[in-house]
This record gives sequence, C-alpha cells and structure tokens, in this order.
Amino acid sequence: MQQFLYMEKDKILYPVVEAIPDRYPLSKYGRMRKQFLKDHRSGMYTTLLTEGILNEHCHMIEVAAMERKDCIVAQMRRQNPPPKTDGFMETVRHNNFISDTAEQIVLDEIVLKLP
Repeated sequence: MQQFLYMEKDKILYPVVEAIPDRYPLSKYGRMRKQFLKDHRSGMYTTLLTEGILNEHCHMIEVAAMERKDCIVAQMRRQNPPPKTDGFMETVRHNNFISDTAEQIVLDEIVLKLP
C-alpha cells in the first residue's frame, strides 16, 4: 500500500501531489492514441493515467505503429513500383498514395483499435 505525504496548512492536512514528468515525448501516433483513449475509452485512460503508465502505453503504441507503417510501405513499394515516367508529379502522387494507404491501415490496426 502506498504511503502519502501530507502537509499541514491552516490546521488542514493536504496531500503532497507531484506531477510525474513524461519519460517519452510523444509524436503523431502517440498523441492520437492518447486522445482516442481520452475520448472513447475514458475508463482505460483514467486507469493508465492514475497508475502513471499512460505515457509509456502511448509510446509503445507509437513505436509499433511506426514500425508497422514502415513495413507496409516497403511491401507496397515492392508490389507496386513507381511508374517509369518522367513526370515528377506522377511519382509524388504514387508515393503519397502508398503512404496514405499505409497510414490508414496502421490507424485501423493499431492506434484506434479498441482494446
């Protein structure tokens, strides 16, 4: 059982509460996961927050999402190589399509997945 520290002020005991600094800075997928939990899974969000592992959970999701996206992009590029044209915009369009498709798959499979 945890022991709490109290400080007395005006004959009233107040618990000493310190914010735990985030160990991992979150980028896109970690912040999206955090917001998803806050909006749609408030019980899980509150539990992770009070246990002090919300940031770690979001960081793990972020790492998994980035690795999965890299894998999907590589696989899609092997299956659908860029067009052999001189058109720069055609190549950019192709690469954007692959990136957007991979991102949507990652969001559905990992980041916005219901536990």
